[in-house]
Amino acid sequence: MSVINVEQLPDSVRLWIYGAEREFDASQVAELQAGMNRFMHEWTAHKRELATGWQLKYDRFIMVAVDESQMAA
Repeated sequence: MSVINVEQLPDSVRLWIYGAEREFDASQVAELQAGMNRFMHEWTAHKRELATGWQLKYDRFIMVAVDESQMAA
C-alpha cells in the first residue's frame, strides 16, 4: 500500500476531515498514529492497493485522503 504525505497528494484527492471537540493528548496522539498508519497500509478497494494519506492537524482534526485517479475507494 502506498501511504503518502497528504500535502504531496494531488489536489483532486477525495478528502475526509474529522474534527474532535477537543485536542488529543500525547497518549491519544500516539494511539491514533499507530491505528491510522496500520489502517492506511491495509486500505484496499477490490483487493487493489490505494494511494492514501492522513494527517493530524492542530491535535484536533484528522484528515484522510485517497487518490482515486487510479482506483476508486
